[in-house]
Amino acid sequence: MWGKKTIFGAGLFLFLSIAMIPSNVLAQSDYTFVEPLPGFSNTISQSGIFSNYLSRVFTISIGLAAILATLMIVVGGIQRVTAYDNPGKKGEANERITNAVLGLLLVLSAWLILYTINPDLIRLDLVIPAIGVAAPTGGPGPGPIPEPATPAEYIYYTDEDQVRATLGGFGIGINNAQPCPVNVTYQQYRINEGSGCTSVGTLPGNAQFRLRFLKLQCGCSVIITGGTESGHITHGQAQPVVDLRPNSTLDDWIVSNQTSSGTNSAGYRYYDLSIGRFTLETAGDVHWHVNLE
Repeated sequence: MWGKKTIFGAGLFLFLSIAMIPSNVLAQSDYTFVEPLPGFSNTISQSGIFSNYLSRVFTISIGLAAILATLMIVVGGIQRVTAYDNPGKKGEANERITNAVLGLLLVLSAWLILYTINPDLIRLDLVIPAIGVAAPTGGPGPGPIPEPATPAEYIYYTDEDQVRATLGGFGIGINNAQPCPVNVTYQQYRINEGSGCTSVGTLPGNAQFRLRFLKLQCGCSVIITGGTESGHITHGQAQPVVDLRPNSTLDDWIVSNQTSSGTNSAGYRYYDLSIGRFTLETAGDVHWHVNLE
């Protein structure tokens, strides 16, 4: 009698398995049947027909289970009537009838359980919404970063003290507290004073904003080691060019957010980002030479 139990158990498992699959998962593409159910064409599409098709399958399955159970009950009844006084035959007939009734109850119970949990499980109209992934708050992932736009309402100053205060408010440091005097190169100042100097006065507002953008997106230490002081080839008054001190976090961020890279005529590696070109210069003190145009 275990064969009959197995049949009903397999039917129950199939019913539950298919019923738990939402139609938007099943109906991902057209499907052509070798032998379709009555009332359906050979091909069903993903336009919602699959849900109706499965509903028809469930209806037919329950009907077949009822018919099969009825036949088993009839066979068991005949077997019991013809058993006469044979206890073994009567016991077998009783078990057949019991298994048939229990099997039918199992199928009907499966339908009732699903309907009780959620009627949509029976209608096969489940829609599973796409899971949104929140953007990280600590900075962008690998890939090009967006082009920053300078807000018109933000005022950027050009006076040395004011620019230093503005950059300090952004969390951007300057390696030398003393700016270079006007018309005195940083080389001359080092020789005369025995210490270094770094200027940021007249640094264009757009360059200040891009440094702020860099600090916010990278979340790393940003230290200016060269600014608008004279004595550089490409730096100078009102030029959007600075030198930055390298560190592992800044270095990784630059490389991971590049849009292109290459080697310049001096043999230095450069990385183009939306906020400017970052060139790793290794002559003397290693630093990032950054053009923020």
